[in-house]
Amino acid sequence: ALEHDPELWDFAFRNRVLLATPTNLVAIARTVAMVWSQDKLAQEAREIGRMAGELHGRLKTASEHLKRVGGGLQTAVANYNKFVGSFERNVLTSARRLEDKGIEIGKGAIEDVPEIEASPRYADTPALALDEPVGESQSA
Repeated sequence: ALEHDPELWDFAFRNRVLLATPTNLVAIARTVAMVWSQDKLAQEAREIGRMAGELHGRLKTASEHLKRVGGGLQTAVANYNKFVGSFERNVLTSARRLEDKGIEIGKGAIEDVPEIEASPRYADTPALALDEPVGESQSA
């Protein structure tokens, strides 16, 4: 057909038609299949990249929340221990003085209230370490 009509290539190209022999058609079909496969892989890689970025953002948000919770726990423990010290100095000493005088003030001795010595584990994790020590915040 090309020998009888040299313009056939141009006409086919303008109309987005690929002229091929049966032998060439198989090679072209395989090439197209491979290109489609590569395109699908590229799309999946982009989707994985998008999902990884989304996961990273969520992990960052979660670590910030965890850091604030840990800071709150550390502040709560520090304030609890301050209260225990104040309770020991101001309240229990008065109660013990009454007991020393033989005044019965209740059904038994008042037990000591222990301080809490545990601290949140994130202090060992650099990514979650507090920016400033507890008790030194600007809100004080």
